[in-house]
Amino acid sequence: MSLHPFENAGLGKAPFHCTHVVDSWSACQYCGTAIRWQFHIKGIDGAHFYVGSDCVAKTGGHEYVENFKAVRTAHVKKLREMKAAARKAEREALWAAEAAAKRAAFDAEHPGLYATMKSLGEKSGFCADMARAIDRYGNLTVRQFEVAQRIMMEQLDRQRAAASGANKVLGDMKPLADMFRLARKHLKYPKLTVNIGATAYTFALASDNSRNPGHIYVKRDRVYIGKVSPAGELQLSRDAQAGDREAINEFSKNPAAVAGLHGKLTSQCAFCSKTLSDERSKEVGYGKICASHFNLPWG
Repeated sequence: MSLHPFENAGLGKAPFHCTHVVDSWSACQYCGTAIRWQFHIKGIDGAHFYVGSDCVAKTGGHEYVENFKAVRTAHVKKLREMKAAARKAEREALWAAEAAAKRAAFDAEHPGLYATMKSLGEKSGFCADMARAIDRYGNLTVRQFEVAQRIMMEQLDRQRAAASGANKVLGDMKPLADMFRLARKHLKYPKLTVNIGATAYTFALASDNSRNPGHIYVKRDRVYIGKVSPAGELQLSRDAQAGDREAINEFSKNPAAVAGLHGKLTSQCAFCSKTLSDERSKEVGYGKICASHFNLPWG
């Protein structure tokens, strides 16, 4: 049996296999011809050398070099992927730099707006979209800006309220909570509007399916200002004003007197808003049935 040409050349002992390919101009170690691709070959005796693909084919012994074409194809593919990845990384770096410049310009004109959209984006799809729009375009549409600005101002209001303690929980409204708890036995949705001083306050019991079942929602002139828990704890919102706590507390301590004064001044029952027609009801300031529902004195 004749020896493999590589053995005859003293390069090693067959069988041979290709270990890897190197993209480098050099000379074939078998024939000395200039080659672009170095196919590194290893013999069974551990000898190592490299040749060109044409040279391998010419020897007639390429059957001893396992998958050399596949190795070259894989190497070319890897180089192509590396170049594509490098171009992508370059583009992404350019986009990131452009986005940073756009954000900086936007922040200079509208301080804090991008940061607010970014921070709220984890819970709000709209805010996440606004942050991406600023990244991509460096600006927002008129309508987007108006909504984003309002959201930021509301967020700042909440932060200021939390820092100042304006929405702190106060636990002195138990009489009010008890009154609504008793009214719940007679009414599906107990609610009343009463003038305290010159301001109208509305108290409404939350439904069982609401986020705060059993709580009493409080509004001042239709503006939500807080809620009273079943335990009588009042939690004011950011829209609460200085006199709201005192007004709610006044009504909680003496609802009959406050509701009665409201009825006498307006000729309407604070609990059902109906016009007072009965003389006794006019004298008391609210109707007999409502007094029964809310456990208040009447006759």
